[in-house]
Amino acid sequence: MTSLDDFIVDENKVWFTSPEEGGYWPEGVPKQLREVEDVEILPLWEYFLMAADLYGTWESDICIFVYSSYMERVKLRTLVNYAKRFGTFLYENLGVRKGDVVAIDVPNSINFVVAYMGCQYIGAITQGINMTYKSMELLHSLKMTNAKVFVMMDMLYIAGPKDILPQTSVKHVIPTNFVDFLTADQETIQGLGIPSAKDKIPDETEDYKVHWMEDIIKNTEPKEIKVEIDPWTDPAVYLMTGGTTGLPKVAMLSHANLSANLNMAKPWTNLQSGMVTIGSIPFFHSFGLTCVMNAALGLGMLMLLFPRPPDDKTLCETINKLDAPEGIMYTGVEMLFKRLTDFVETTGVEEFKKRYDFWKKLKYATQGAGPLHSYVKDPFEEIFCPIRSGYGLTETSPMQSIAPFWGPTKSGKLGLPIPGADWAIFPSDSFEEGPKRIT
Repeated sequence: MTSLDDFIVDENKVWFTSPEEGGYWPEGVPKQLREVEDVEILPLWEYFLMAADLYGTWESDICIFVYSSYMERVKLRTLVNYAKRFGTFLYENLGVRKGDVVAIDVPNSINFVVAYMGCQYIGAITQGINMTYKSMELLHSLKMTNAKVFVMMDMLYIAGPKDILPQTSVKHVIPTNFVDFLTADQETIQGLGIPSAKDKIPDETEDYKVHWMEDIIKNTEPKEIKVEIDPWTDPAVYLMTGGTTGLPKVAMLSHANLSANLNMAKPWTNLQSGMVTIGSIPFFHSFGLTCVMNAALGLGMLMLLFPRPPDDKTLCETINKLDAPEGIMYTGVEMLFKRLTDFVETTGVEEFKKRYDFWKKLKYATQGAGPLHSYVKDPFEEIFCPIRSGYGLTETSPMQSIAPFWGPTKSGKLGLPIPGADWAIFPSDSFEEGPKRIT
């Protein structure tokens, strides 16, 4: 029986050296994953429910979806109900079973989270689709996974899926629109000007049937469905790699991969229940999937969802409207932090601090998917908070290393392996020789 006792890192590794000994390992951070407080390896659905009990967040907001100046709040109990309805429909009406693939081609939104959680409820595998894919890239992705169900933003239909879906294994298409989960009056919703393609999508073709997510949520009674899942071996998510070594390939992430990675990062960044995590980076990418969506669901945090990265004025005005007593975490790429700093400097630092309280609420910023240059890091930290660079891979869920948030650190580096992560250097011409010992 696999357990965390099978994954022990040699504590003689050089990165475990404390600051007192001339190193950088932060005080109070456990070295082994099994030593992290409240760590458990479970199927993701069970893990999310356990977290809700542990942190007492059932009646707390779990999502705030932002569209222009409008904000839609969803409590965790409501979100779980939506997810169970969606999962029940997949299972009872479409015959989706454990191991079947459901592809999601939707921006960061309540819609994405509901589809993702509904899949985890019944043991289906979620495949995140890059929304910038051209037709042939989408075809390649769907063929790689043999997806059975395709969830998509309705406006995307005529931009590619209409022509390539007949060449895939997809038998069921589920279109959705942001308005499916908005609770405002019709006048307010119409005033947002959210485009719709409902009249462009047929009810059925000779290749697949069409089921609207709005109807699924309204008309499906949630049922209790029990599926046996081995978190150590059963896939939870398929994500496409970036294709730097050729055509993009599929990376399989198990339930254990994803739940473990959250627990590896938790003590490193001192993440707290009730914190707000900003969701600008896409959920089809492992960075956004783990650091925003799974972090909220698994660590009792609140995800602030933008369908695309907002302009900085909109971001700061949105933050002004939020109560964030536990603070805010901002996960992003260097460009987002550079742009925010430029906005502050254009506004004027003192004037910015009069208009907005983002600088008070932001506690942590984590940058990835590229280098963090000092000309971005230094001015950002003068205005906001510590920002640290990390390193990861789609195949590692993704976090592997992060620079320490407290204690001594080094700029321009990728940080140290987080608790439970092990690193080794192998000779590129003779992998069989095993790792080289660095002295």
